[in-house]
Amino acid sequence: MLRVQEANGRLDLIAAFKRLAECGITRLMVEAGPILAAALLRADLVDGAALFRSPRVIGADGLDALDGMALSSLTKSPRLLSISTETLGNDTLELFERPIL
Repeated sequence: MLRVQEANGRLDLIAAFKRLAECGITRLMVEAGPILAAALLRADLVDGAALFRSPRVIGADGLDALDGMALSSLTKSPRLLSISTETLGNDTLELFERPIL
């Protein structure tokens, strides 16, 4: 079991990722909900993202994709580039990637 300190009452993501790296884990795929996805973006820990969109409007009871952040924080991020868009039935999949410097 790995343990790290909290930051502001939540998991310290930077500390967690550093601890994983110390254990030899240098790649991690995260299927995140709105809170974790927003926290990862805020901490600049996202190297790639897959965004699925539907033409259906969920309505007022739906959850935002990013808790407390506009979706443009991902789609217009200066750190991530849209590398492809694919239609899957009625839905769209857009892939984003951090450019290698």
